[in-house]
Amino acid sequence: MLIDVHAHLCDEKLREFKADIISDTENGLPDRIIDTGSSIETSLEAYENAVKYQRVFCAVGIHPEFADKVKSDDYDRLSLMWQNEKTVAIGEIGLDYHYDNNPSREVQKRVFCEQLELAYSLKAPIVIHVRDAYGDAYSVMEENASKLYYGTLIHCYSGSKEMVARFNKFDSYFSYGGVITFKNAKEKPEIIKNTPINRILLETDCPYMTPEPYRGRMNFPKNVKLVAKKLSEIIGKTQEETEEITAENAFRLFKKLK
Repeated sequence: MLIDVHAHLCDEKLREFKADIISDTENGLPDRIIDTGSSIETSLEAYENAVKYQRVFCAVGIHPEFADKVKSDDYDRLSLMWQNEKTVAIGEIGLDYHYDNNPSREVQKRVFCEQLELAYSLKAPIVIHVRDAYGDAYSVMEENASKLYYGTLIHCYSGSKEMVARFNKFDSYFSYGGVITFKNAKEKPEIIKNTPINRILLETDCPYMTPEPYRGRMNFPKNVKLVAKKLSEIIGKTQEETEEITAENAFRLFKKLK
């Protein structure tokens, strides 16, 4: 079974292709998609996709890029969405220091902590986004370790193998996407080999991060099969074994994923 644990069907670049994506999914490319929100608006859209389409599930949350847009009732809206059986996690949430025009680090940390608290109160797994902020993300998670009880995924993992060992303290999962197929991603095999095999998941982060040989084009959930192929080469498993292992990991983390 093939599962894309992180896609953005609500991205405007993919909206016109939604019918094709759903058709692919009905034919097992992939078998399941977790459509991930990054704002209240896209979380609502991901939620609607999950309710409408059998093989689509959703994660709902506020990305650090939108941390300064949080309104007083946003967390109530996320809580309501979590009540549906198709909502599998709170996310993506976290820290992103890559762009200078992102909200301040203080605001990002505050909203990250608030959503960790929300997820814990809901008994929900968490999907974490980290970009150029691994040290601070680790510190926030360490300070809030008691709120990580229901599972944590660091999506599109781009940290070091040393940080994998540190995040293992929180029993974290790690998802890998198209980047691992890039010719210049020479450090990825070593990082993946240092990631516990029972904590590895597959993702596309579509429409971004398109794997080889389609790098530079728009990404689609079906391309997660190319990620699985590369991952199987790195960990020394058959592609079928890799797909089954990562699917089992996804079901273990996301209890509502069926």
